[in-house]
Amino acid sequence: MLKEKASWSKPNIPNLIGRKRVDQSIFDFGTTIPIEFHEDFQMANNNQYIKRGEREKVTLLIDEKEFDAYLYNKDRNTPSDTLQIVYNSDLKKFFTETFHTSYTYIQEQKSKQNKMIVVPDHLAEYIEFYSTGKPFVYRLKLVTNNSNTKLDISETLDYVYRYIQSKGFTYERNDIINFFLSLKTKPFVILSGISGTGKTKMIQWFAESLGATEENGRFTLIPVRPDWSDGSDLLGYTDIKGEFVKGPLTEVLISASKNEHLPYFVVLDEMNLARVEYYFSDLLSVMESRKWKDGKIVISSVLSPKRLGQPLPIPPNVYFIGTVNMDETTYPFSKKVLDRANTIEFNDVFLDRFHFVQQDSALESLIITNDILKSDYLHIVDCYEENKDIVHQVTEELIKINAIIEEIGAQIGYRVRDEICFYMIYNKRANLLSFEQALDFQIHQKILPRIAGSNPRTRRVLTELYKYCANQAYREEEVIEISYMRFPKSTKKVQTMLRRLDEDGFTSFWF
Repeated sequence: MLKEKASWSKPNIPNLIGRKRVDQSIFDFGTTIPIEFHEDFQMANNNQYIKRGEREKVTLLIDEKEFDAYLYNKDRNTPSDTLQIVYNSDLKKFFTETFHTSYTYIQEQKSKQNKMIVVPDHLAEYIEFYSTGKPFVYRLKLVTNNSNTKLDISETLDYVYRYIQSKGFTYERNDIINFFLSLKTKPFVILSGISGTGKTKMIQWFAESLGATEENGRFTLIPVRPDWSDGSDLLGYTDIKGEFVKGPLTEVLISASKNEHLPYFVVLDEMNLARVEYYFSDLLSVMESRKWKDGKIVISSVLSPKRLGQPLPIPPNVYFIGTVNMDETTYPFSKKVLDRANTIEFNDVFLDRFHFVQQDSALESLIITNDILKSDYLHIVDCYEENKDIVHQVTEELIKINAIIEEIGAQIGYRVRDEICFYMIYNKRANLLSFEQALDFQIHQKILPRIAGSNPRTRRVLTELYKYCANQAYREEEVIEISYMRFPKSTKKVQTMLRRLDEDGFTSFWF
């Protein structure tokens, strides 16, 4: 090491001006160059000196990109010069996305402490400045450290599962996998179940295990009110003065738009206390506007620029999860909503499991980017060529199911077909569940919520679905071991729906 001062160092590397360790200043304004490195930059600039209070435009070459910045000799009325490289907004955004390990760590710690934050050595990242022979033109080499994101999906979900268990909540590992696959398939998921099963807490711990918390603004809980009647309750409204008053969701979307490399989670608690089609319909429609542009998913704005002063799209790193209870105070869901979500049911409670006693209560959040959760496909054409076999395998099963449920007009269309295929592809690619386990979850979450009725046709459809899921005929009084069935989760649910139809004269997924 030729020299070292504060966050700067200079290993013996040809043409290296200096190496800067990434810290908060990189994301705020740029970097201050220690006086020990002034001569190195002056030599790289062909000995051209910048007078105090003046600045010189510099060009930073990063791979194939060029960024503009300024080399500024700030006048602080001190005996020595204060030399700074000042970045523009484009460069700061680029560094935020590139050095996401450092940025995420700093944001996490800022919510816990007010002092200067130092990124630990095992997460350290660096910017290396090299001379190019041209004054005020530097070549930059970015040294990133994405050690946490190198965990594969299965290892990450194992950690998430242990993290949630350490909080005293017990779920099956497959339930956590299913929740992950559902979010990756479509950033809108509904969690249903009896009150007290910890639906909201499970989402909170899932998000927290991936680094998204209330403190850093990446986990937001929005309680739904019974009097909500349109999107203004979420997005905001124009008051009598003509000024726009932001809703609870607006700031989340603005923040997420500035940090698209990080996942944001929005929980709509007690989502069906008001009619979802009334207050959430605009958002549902905009979600369907997702399209590819320059290799990225873009979504239309949910508010006109005239109202907010800027467009307000739903960024692809925002995930909506609605928690619901079904009782006399809530509203049922329409097929429009059910078509656009995976409906996950949490009714199993394990009161006698105390695994958290053996768990490490000191587990820390992972530093995870949105890459692990973001959708890779929007339409079946996006994935077909590389996944023909599984697409055809899944579609053959869906054709069989459609033949059964079309008698009551509950058959699925292209949107549901595509999303079930995406779910199955993501599962196969990460080797998480067997084909039957994954399809069982999808039948339970995308097919069965569509079925409700009180007539003989409903009973015929459910009886045929039971036969399809269990590979044997339904017998009312027979006690069977469901775990041996082809699709045990769906078999159990269909059996419950049939019994309710026989006992109450009406049945649905929800009651």
